[in-house]
Amino acid sequence: MPNGMLSRGHESATQGALLVPSPRNPQEVYLFTVDALENELNNGLRYSIIDLRLRGGLGDIGPVKEVAVPLPGGRLKVTEKLTAVPLPNGRDYWIIVHDWGTNLFYCFLLNPAGLQAAPVVSAVGAVHQNPNAGTTLFQFDNAGGYLRAAPNGRQLALVQSRAGLELFDFNNQTGQVSNARSIPTAAVSYYGLEFSPDSSKLYLTALQFQANVSDLGVYQLDLANQNTLTRVGTAIGGLGAVLRGNDSRLYVRQVFTGYLGVIEVPNAAGLACDFRPSGQPINLRANDFARVGLPNFAGGLASIRVVLNAAASQCCVGSAVTFSAEVLPFSPGTSFTWNFGDASAGPANMATGFGVSHVYALAGTFTATVTAVLPGGGTYTAQHPVTVVASPVLNLGPRLRTLCAGQALTIGPVEQPAGTTYRWRDGLATAARSVRAAGRYVLTLTSPEGCTVQDSVDVQLLPKPLISLGRDTVLCFGQPAVQLYAGPQPAGSNYRWQDGSVGATFAATQPGLYHVEVRNAAGCVSTDSLLVSDEACPFTIPNIITPNGDRYNATLVLQGLLPSAFSLRVFNRWGREVFSQAAYDNAWAAQGLPDGVYYYLLTKTASGRKIKGWVEVKR
Repeated sequence: MPNGMLSRGHESATQGALLVPSPRNPQEVYLFTVDALENELNNGLRYSIIDLRLRGGLGDIGPVKEVAVPLPGGRLKVTEKLTAVPLPNGRDYWIIVHDWGTNLFYCFLLNPAGLQAAPVVSAVGAVHQNPNAGTTLFQFDNAGGYLRAAPNGRQLALVQSRAGLELFDFNNQTGQVSNARSIPTAAVSYYGLEFSPDSSKLYLTALQFQANVSDLGVYQLDLANQNTLTRVGTAIGGLGAVLRGNDSRLYVRQVFTGYLGVIEVPNAAGLACDFRPSGQPINLRANDFARVGLPNFAGGLASIRVVLNAAASQCCVGSAVTFSAEVLPFSPGTSFTWNFGDASAGPANMATGFGVSHVYALAGTFTATVTAVLPGGGTYTAQHPVTVVASPVLNLGPRLRTLCAGQALTIGPVEQPAGTTYRWRDGLATAARSVRAAGRYVLTLTSPEGCTVQDSVDVQLLPKPLISLGRDTVLCFGQPAVQLYAGPQPAGSNYRWQDGSVGATFAATQPGLYHVEVRNAAGCVSTDSLLVSDEACPFTIPNIITPNGDRYNATLVLQGLLPSAFSLRVFNRWGREVFSQAAYDNAWAAQGLPDGVYYYLLTKTASGRKIKGWVEVKR
C-alpha cells in the first residue's frame, strides 16, 4: 500500500501485527502493532486504520496511522504478545497486551466508538522481566512467545521464551483476566502455541535455540485430562508459530523450510491428532526462506455474522424474513438457536439451524438473536434489529364487476400515501384505469416503505338489451295511433320513453321523433328511436271557397293534414299579405276581402315543409 510503510512496529516481534475488523464500518480494518525486543520495546502499542475504499477498493492506510495507545500510569513498554478476543455480542473486540516489567494485562475495548482509552487492567500471573539477572544482553528475552485465546473465549495461554507456560481464565464480557496457573512442561523453551477448535487441547512448539536439540518438536497439553503433556511430532530445524485455520486444522511454521506442518485432528488426544511435518507446501520466491511467524488474527471465535435478506433490516408484515448465521473461523458441529423476538408467534418464535426464516404478523421493532454453541462448549450470541412495517391496504372493491358492452368501467384503489407506486399486470403505472373489455385486472401496489400487496378484479362483459322500434313510419291525419314496441325483453327490464312514460309500449298519435331507453336487470342500457312522419300522406287543398253563408265550402279546409301543425299566410294578387295565422285552424273564409284569386303559403312548424297554392274566393 502506498501509505503502508510502518516505522514504529518491528518485523521481529512475535505477534508484531494484528488485523481486527472495525465494529463501526465494514470498510475499515484496524491494524495494531507492538515493538520487538531488538528495539527494547520502546514504541509500545500503536494502531493504524486501513480504509478498504481507497485505491478503487484495493485499500490503503488513511490519515489514522501509528497512533500511540497510552498505558495507565504513564507506562510505555509492552511485550511482543498481541491478540484480540471478540465479545459475545459478535461485534466488539478486546485488544489484549501484556505490560513489560509487571504482571499486568491490559484489555482495551474496541467498539463502534473506536478504541477506548481506559483499559481493563488485571494483575495476575508471573512478572514479565529480564530472565538474565545481572546482564543487559538478553534483558528482553522473555518478551517473546505467543499469547492466544481459546475459541470458547474463556481461556488465555501465554509462553515466555525462557520462563514457561501460563494459563488464565478470561471473562469475554468484562475483559478481566484471572486464575493464573503455571503449567510444568519440562525443561523446554516454548514459543508458539494454539488451542484446538474445541478448546480442550493446547499445542506448543519449541524453537531451535533449545539447549537440547532432541527436545525440538510439537507438544500437546491435554487440558481436559489433568494437563497431560505429549510430544506429538518432531521437525528438523525447529518450529515456530501455530495457527488454527478456518478448516479447523492447525498449521505449524517449519523454520527454514518450504512447508507448513499440519495437525489434522487437533481435538484428538495424543498422537491421534496426526501431526504431519510437511503437510502443506508453501511457495517461496528464489533465495527466500520461511521464518518463525504466521499471520495474527483475533483469537477465539473471529465473529458471528447475522445476515438479513431485508434491506436496511426492514421487512413487511406477512412477508418471510430469511436469517443466516456464520461462525468464523469455520467450526464444524456448531449449533445455532434463534429467537426472533416475536412473542406473539408462540412456538414459531424459536428455530434452529444456520439458515432460518420467520414471518412477522405484527408491525413493530423486533430483535432477532442467534446463539451459536461450538462443539467445545463456547457460546456466542449476536443480535440484529428488525423493523416490521404494516403492509398497505389495497381494496379494488367487489371481486366480480360487470361491464356493459360499449361502456367503460373505472377501477382503482382509494387514495394512498405520497410515494406509493402502482403497477398493473399489463404494465400500466397509474392508480386508476378505465376498462372496456372483459378479463382479470391485477394491481400491485408498493408502499413508500417498500411493502407490496396485490388485489384483482374480474370484469365480466354483459350484453346490452336488444331493441328495435322498427323502421320510420307514416301517420296520416285522421288515422289511428301507431303503436311503438321495443321488442321482447327479459324480466326486470325497465323502459323510458321520450315523454318520461315507462310502459312497454307507446301510442304515437301524431307525427314526431320517438325514442325509448331500455335498461335490463344488470343495468345495461340500449336506446332506439323512430320517426313518425306525415310528409308522404295524401292531402287535398280546395282551389275555391264560397263563403256565402250557406255553410258549404265556406272556409279553406286542409284535408289529410293536421292544420294546427302549419302556419298560414295569404296574399292578394298584388302580393300583399292579407291574412296570417301561426297555427292554422281551417277557418279562413276571406273575411272582409273581395272575391278574387288569393295565394297561400303553408309552413309546417316542426319541419319547415312548405306548401304553396292559390284559391279563388267566390260568394
